[in-house]
Amino acid sequence: MKKVITFKVEDELVKNLDIYARKHGLNRSEVIRKAILKLIEEERN
Repeated sequence: MKKVITFKVEDELVKNLDIYARKHGLNRSEVIRKAILKLIEEERN
């Protein structure tokens, strides 16, 4: 089951997030999930 979380980010980060998402055919949530998973995986290694 997926949970909804809410957090604040600067306008510039949202702009860059949207650019990345469009470039890769993803939505914001998918990009954020991938980034969090990558961070966690890197921490484990």
